[in-house]
Parts: sequence; structure tokens; C-alpha cells
Amino acid sequence: MRLVVGTVAWLWVAACAAQTHTLLQSSQTESQCALSPQKLRTLLPEQVLLQYLAALSEEERMHYQSPLQKAQLRCEMAVERLLSTEAKRRHLDRNAKVKRGYQQLLARTLSEQEFSVLADSEISDAEVNAYYEAHQEEFIRPPKRRARFIILDSPIKARRVLGLALRASDRGFAQLARRMSDDRRNRNTKGKGPWMYPDNNWIDPAIVAAAFALEKEGQIWPKPVQLSDERFAVVRLVGIGEAEEMELDEVADAIRSRIRHETLQKTRRQFLKKLAD
Repeated sequence: MRLVVGTVAWLWVAACAAQTHTLLQSSQTESQCALSPQKLRTLLPEQVLLQYLAALSEEERMHYQSPLQKAQLRCEMAVERLLSTEAKRRHLDRNAKVKRGYQQLLARTLSEQEFSVLADSEISDAEVNAYYEAHQEEFIRPPKRRARFIILDSPIKARRVLGLALRASDRGFAQLARRMSDDRRNRNTKGKGPWMYPDNNWIDPAIVAAAFALEKEGQIWPKPVQLSDERFAVVRLVGIGEAEEMELDEVADAIRSRIRHETLQKTRRQFLKKLAD
């Protein structure tokens, strides 16, 4: 019993200490603000601060739960008021850049108010399935190729290595790359590159073109391929992946995002046309 009472008493003391620490932090924040507490209250009455917080979304309000966070916000808003008052006194509110910034803010706020529901709308499985069926040609995984290649600095050495490669197995080709390549990274990987696609590769385009021109795994391009950096490569095809349809499960999330985006754009165009008429 004594242990329980002692524990409760300790928790009460700890809670009081935490509350006191938070209040001290809030007080310290106000003291660190460039404005005095009296000036803070004059520039930004409590009612104005509460009205601002009420206008925020629930998620945004979570950032200002503690007295410390509210004190920091009060200081920021009061300083903004002070500076904006001085800016108006200097007629900076007539500046074309400031006017456009204000228009952009109004436009963004209106857009959020008008279209935020669409941005968060639920897209049903039926809608996703219908979109997938109507746009299947867009959900095709492109063909791919994989190759081993040996990078060489001179055309003479490249032709010599090509002659050896034409008589080698895939394992023998890998050993050739390990021994003969003039590129350290190429040697370390034994010449094996990643899967390549018709577009968006970091591999030299000449190697990609040669790999896609070969028809069977194990085939070697019949001459050294000249690279964009004036080096050469001996290329052997080691993997073929044909184009294939993506399953609905793979692209369902992407389709939902696309439907939301297209619906939002369509609604926005209709809204602008209505305003313009």
C-alpha cells in the first residue's frame, strides 16, 4: 500500500513538474520574442489568435497544441502584423510583385476550398476496373534486355577480345570481362549489366541498341560497339524479357491517383469556364 501511495505521489509531482516546465518554456519564448508581452497582446489580441487557429484544419491545429507552440505562433503573427503595417506605410502594398503574390494566395485558397474534397475523394474498385479496361494499352510493361559487355579503350584490343568472346561460353565471357576490361567497375561486375529498356537507361545507348538488335540469348554483336566516350564494347545478350500486360493489382493505386487528377483537372476547367462566362 505504501508503495502504491508513493508511486502515485511521484507521478503527481512529475506531472506538476512537466506542466511547470511547459509554462516556463512558454514564458521563455515570449521573453525571447523581439516584442514585449504587452506589445504582443496589443498587436495580436487573444481573440485574433483563436480565430486563426479555428480557421486551420484539424491536422494543422495539431502543431499548436502546447502553450509553447502557441506562444511561438503569437510572436510570429505579431511580428508579421508589425512588419506589414510598416510595409503599408511605405506603400509596398502597391508593388506589382506584392499584388501578384496576394492574388496567387487568394487563388490558391479558393482552389483549396473548391477542390479539396475531390483531392481526397474515394475511388471505387468498379471505377478502377473500368479505367483499367479502357486504357489497357497504357499498362504494358516494356520489353527489356540484359547483356554482358566488355569495355575496352582501343579498337585493336576490342577486335582481339571479340575473337576470344565468340568462342567463349557465358562463364568464359564473364572471365574475359574480369581479366580484359579496361573499366574497373565493368571488371568488378564481370561485365554483367542491369536490365535495359528502350528508354531511360544509364547504360551507353550503343550497348542498348546492340542488345535489342540481337535475337537470342548467348548471341554476340559481330563487331565492337563504339561508345559515346570513344571507347569500345563487346556485347553478349544474356537475358530477354518481352513486353507484358501489368496486372490490375499492380497498377490499382496509380489508377486511383490518375482518376483523381483527371477529375480534378476536368472540374477545374469547368469552374474556370463558369467564372469566365
